[in-house]
Amino acid sequence: MLSKYFSKVEDRFVFNISLIFWHLLVLLAGFAILIGIAVFMWSMVPSTQQQVHARSLPEKAPYPEPVQVDLSELLLVGPTPADPVSSAQLEPISEPVRTTGAITTPVVEVEDQTGLNEYQAAIGRLRGLVPPAIHPWDGNGYWSYPYGQRYWDVYKQEKYRQWTVTEPGIEDKLAQLYKRTKATNYTAKRDLVAGLNTLLTAIPNADRYDMLVYALARTSKSWQSDISIYEALASLPPKLEVTNDQEHIKALLRTSLQNPSAGVAFIEFIASCIERFAPPARVEVLVVTSNSYFNYFGQDLMQQKEATGMYLELVDRIEASMQPKTLAQYYGLYLKKNEQRRGEIARIDNAHNALQRQIDSEFQQAQQRATMQRNATRAQKERYRQQSLMVAGGGILLIVVVAIMLVFLSIQRIVKKIEAKLPDSTSGARPSEAVA
Repeated sequence: MLSKYFSKVEDRFVFNISLIFWHLLVLLAGFAILIGIAVFMWSMVPSTQQQVHARSLPEKAPYPEPVQVDLSELLLVGPTPADPVSSAQLEPISEPVRTTGAITTPVVEVEDQTGLNEYQAAIGRLRGLVPPAIHPWDGNGYWSYPYGQRYWDVYKQEKYRQWTVTEPGIEDKLAQLYKRTKATNYTAKRDLVAGLNTLLTAIPNADRYDMLVYALARTSKSWQSDISIYEALASLPPKLEVTNDQEHIKALLRTSLQNPSAGVAFIEFIASCIERFAPPARVEVLVVTSNSYFNYFGQDLMQQKEATGMYLELVDRIEASMQPKTLAQYYGLYLKKNEQRRGEIARIDNAHNALQRQIDSEFQQAQQRATMQRNATRAQKERYRQQSLMVAGGGILLIVVVAIMLVFLSIQRIVKKIEAKLPDSTSGARPSEAVA
């Protein structure tokens, strides 16, 4: 029954269809396999993100030229209420009140000994600059007797008395300096003491102890900032040629410690130009420039440098006694005459900064688009990878099915032909058998 069904299918569908059709069907399946393999290989290539470049930032528009102050204007102008030189010293800055009450001796903790020898050498150098034989290194204090002095007089044991410090010594103040500036190892302590040594070396001998005590009582938040200020300040005293008073250095030290980065920049600036002024006027010039920097120029060092540079073109024609006063007047006239220019500079800076922000925003958006495009390409390749495997698998399956079908039906046809010939052979042999 099944043989007859296959024979019917064979005669009606298989051999009635041209052999070219089956060849084309197999060839089409082969092409599908090749295309699927090619797409699969392409989908395996990693997706790269498009390189995005920010457009170049145009150069900032040039600033307008500053309005100069003529020497005739300067000499004719009288003192103004805002004259910075009217202040005898730097603007006072509020500081936390340090009580001189009873201070107990701090407990010594175990520390890392790395750099101890170098630290001790720096302390030795400090003792050489401020000799303990001349200046008091020991603090002041008094003995107190918790159980009454009678116990001490009788037993002479340390537990019956206690030393209370009223004024810490130099080494105690150094310990407090290390704590406030977070100098926790001997390397940091050595560098801090070396910075103090650098500053004290530039100070006259008579003022070194006073300067040391003043410096130890005031610090910034880090020992690195203190060192930068000490080293920057060390270049000023020799140029000021003052041997009897260092209040101007103390004031600048105090102000700089409030804002170390701005303070160091100002000290380096004033050290580079102070020698252009007459020696008798340099201390007052330092006061004028310091007050102007922190109070009038708003710590805008570039603007003060510009004004000072223009004033220095006239300084040789001004008497030494008039230089501090005329410098203060010059700063005031400069700020007044260039008020419109400052507004224009601010507008140029704002426009330039806005353009910079716009370029940065465009660059970030382009990067985001490139990332999204790369992710979309990855997803597309993932879909194509799955589809290519399905197409290649379908092509292989189709070829296998057609091949099996044709082979099977061909076998069936051959068997049918053999069966058709068998009855003739059998019928031809029977008569002879009968005769026998």
